[in-house]
Amino acid sequence: MASLDFNGLDAQMQRLSRLGKSIEPAAKKGIKAGAKVIVAALKEAAPRETGGLAESVKAKAPKAVPTGGWSSKILPDGTSPTGEPYAKIGNILEYGWSDGTRHKPWFYDTVDKVADEAKAACAAAAQAELAKEAGS
Repeated sequence: MASLDFNGLDAQMQRLSRLGKSIEPAAKKGIKAGAKVIVAALKEAAPRETGGLAESVKAKAPKAVPTGGWSSKILPDGTSPTGEPYAKIGNILEYGWSDGTRHKPWFYDTVDKVADEAKAACAAAAQAELAKEAGS
């Protein structure tokens, strides 16, 4: 005759319940950590002749995506002293003028270069938050 022992099942169910409640905060912390890596790289890569473009790069607060998951927009924010939006300046540098001149790609190449590092930071922060919650 065989028997199964389910000792500790209640404790395990309570632990899983706590983990379910901490998914959202863990996802937000992970997104913030990954965005921080990307923002730092973009600030370093931004062409300096544009004045405040590097300092204007910011990550927006994480938001839920309708299809599932979380995201944070990372973009140049604000306006230059001449009143030109930094997002427009960054776009012109990325793609160049309509005549094909002054093309200095800096945004997407930089994001591609640090994507793995940003994903690792995101995962580590989320895992740390989940582990903290699981331990309580």
